[in-house]
Amino acid sequence: PGVTLVSFISVCNEILTNGECKICFIIYLHIKSFLFHPFGQTPVFISVQCNCPASKAVAFSATLTKDISNLGDSQPIIYDKVITNVGSGYDPRHGAFRAPVGGIYKFTFSVLQGTASMWTGVELVKNGVAVGRVKVGDYGYLAVGTNIVNVRLSAGDDIWVQHMTNLGSHVIPANDGGFAMFTGHLVAAD
Repeated sequence: PGVTLVSFISVCNEILTNGECKICFIIYLHIKSFLFHPFGQTPVFISVQCNCPASKAVAFSATLTKDISNLGDSQPIIYDKVITNVGSGYDPRHGAFRAPVGGIYKFTFSVLQGTASMWTGVELVKNGVAVGRVKVGDYGYLAVGTNIVNVRLSAGDDIWVQHMTNLGSHVIPANDGGFAMFTGHLVAAD
């Protein structure tokens, strides 16, 4: 009678929806099938500790390749050219990233200001709430503003970049891409 602790190390690329890897779950089922208790005796409890990675890599980078004009208040910026999209979290149709797993993510976003007499402001938005901002403009031509933000996301949370306000410039030039960017990666899974 008592508790049996079975611990093992495994490397697996298939993660189940509950966060356990497929190999660890199969091993757990096999151990459980061998450790049963006869009627009338104390059951044997099994605790299997999975030391596999909690999730696969998640990372994306996208850039703006087409000028955006007539930006409205809180209009999302759609970074249309995907450079990297490991984990398929970035949606280039809407310009938003949806977290496939919960954890700490690092996001970088930049905007190119391209009018000679205005500033441009954008913000990083998590589920409708701004978590970072960039405002750029020096009354010169082609200035870049960038910000980096660490954000805790739950699986299914959305994050995107949007125009801050109707004040300032309503234009974001692409200048052939590479200046206005939106990138992010998973730092640590929950």
